[in-house]
Amino acid sequence: DAVVSFFHAVKTGRFDRDKSIDAYIYTIAKNAWMNKVRKDKNLKFKETLPDENPIPESNQLELLITKERQEAFQMVFKQLGSQCKEIMKLSIYENLPPRKIMERLGLSSIEVTRTTAYRCRKKLTELVKANKGLLTIAE
Repeated sequence: DAVVSFFHAVKTGRFDRDKSIDAYIYTIAKNAWMNKVRKDKNLKFKETLPDENPIPESNQLELLITKERQEAFQMVFKQLGSQCKEIMKLSIYENLPPRKIMERLGLSSIEVTRTTAYRCRKKLTELVKANKGLLTIAE
């Protein structure tokens, strides 16, 4: 926006050629940013949204089933060891590469990290299969 404003100032002759271009663009950008901050400051955010559109019953059922499945998965996930839980959280939920996981958990090498992650995924898969009845909700 600052460059566009500078361009218009040059086209209309408002820019004094004896002044610094860098300082002029910086001032335009600073003023534009301050205006945005003032404008955003006036916005008021509510803690909760009004319930104008209540959730239809079919969606409520889907939400309930989803919640129950998540709780069941959490129960199965808790059966993993602490290191496996941490590796799964970092690799799946935070999408960290093996090098970052290795550094964060203090593992000896990337290969050890990959192998451990593989074994943890395999163990989680086995736990899910063993507790399939828990994770299957009749619809």
